[in-house]
Amino acid sequence: MTRAAEAKEETSRVARSILDAVSQGSRTSVPSASLQGLLAVFNDYDRDGIWIGVYGVGTHGASLVESRTFPTKGRASYHAVLRDLGFRIGKKYIGHQFVWVIDE
Repeated sequence: MTRAAEAKEETSRVARSILDAVSQGSRTSVPSASLQGLLAVFNDYDRDGIWIGVYGVGTHGASLVESRTFPTKGRASYHAVLRDLGFRIGKKYIGHQFVWVIDE
């Protein structure tokens, strides 16, 4: 396996573990180094639930790594878990390709 393929697989593994933590409401720590270059993006204007995507962000732009749809009633807890993990959070609107991120 090439170094690039290994890095991509590691990024996918971290993204899946973050989405698992959100789904379980767990604040299990993920090493902050693992979060570098990753962004959680919400799109909660879907009637089926809240879509959360984990994007890899770099000089090349952003690309979706993993995503899941969660029940709408847990929105605040999803944000809380991601904040506690030290994750950057963005927002995506239906029909738009842009992701909005505001860093504190």
